[in-house]
Amino acid sequence: MTQPLPAFAHPPSTIRLGDLEVVRLGYGAMRLPGPEVWGEPEDPARARDVLRRVIALGINLIDSAWFYGPHVSNRLIAETLYPYPRDLVIASKLGGKRLPDKGWAPFCRPDELRTGCETDLRELRREVLDVVHLRFMGKASPVPFAESLDAMIDLKKEGKIRHLALSNVGPGELEFALTRTPIVSVQNLYSVSGGAGAMHLLRDVQVEITLEIGRRRMRIADVLKLSTGQTLELAKAAGEPLDIFVNGKLLGRGEAVVVGDRYGVRITEIVAPVGGDHS
Repeated sequence: MTQPLPAFAHPPSTIRLGDLEVVRLGYGAMRLPGPEVWGEPEDPARARDVLRRVIALGINLIDSAWFYGPHVSNRLIAETLYPYPRDLVIASKLGGKRLPDKGWAPFCRPDELRTGCETDLRELRREVLDVVHLRFMGKASPVPFAESLDAMIDLKKEGKIRHLALSNVGPGELEFALTRTPIVSVQNLYSVSGGAGAMHLLRDVQVEITLEIGRRRMRIADVLKLSTGQTLELAKAAGEPLDIFVNGKLLGRGEAVVVGDRYGVRITEIVAPVGGDHS
């Protein structure tokens, strides 16, 4: 029998999205479809098992969108979990669509947002969408952010959306939206390579680079006997690459070089690349 999630190391264990209370750790359904978030999953039975396990673990927030697949994530969620647990919150996203070449494109004109909303309602078998994020496509958007936001507000007034949220926005869009309507959530891509994601705001933050020649273990008694001029043999063999750490995390390996009157390192291998994703 599947055990529920253990207690979080730091409180709170739940957060509120408007009047909805959800466990702090949710499940993103973007990867339920096939590779590149396109088409049917390679193993449909396993995809359904994943959704059942989500519920069994006590997770009560699932994030989806009609354009995941497209029309795959929503369908799998409804086919597997409907009728839904009473406390399950399904967050959705409007403002994007998929292209025949598997690309991503804006779908954020008022009529397009309405079409997307109706699609989510139908596919998820919902009368009202719990939380809907307006995904902002930046300069690629064919209409101003305010026009898309007003269309979302209208959908909420009509009772099709319970709570509004934002995705892929900066401080300017968030501040503007808050002058027009309550916003219960912001979804942004937190990756250094995330393009227009909010992480680009942190690119100038300095980190500590550490070059480690090698290590060895010693008994405390032997450490206390160390004296000036004594040589310590390290576990790393001569000629082995040196380890490069960024804030204590292994980034790669390299070889020591002399740059002018300073030591440096020539990187020969990156072992922890950073990557981004669409959402």
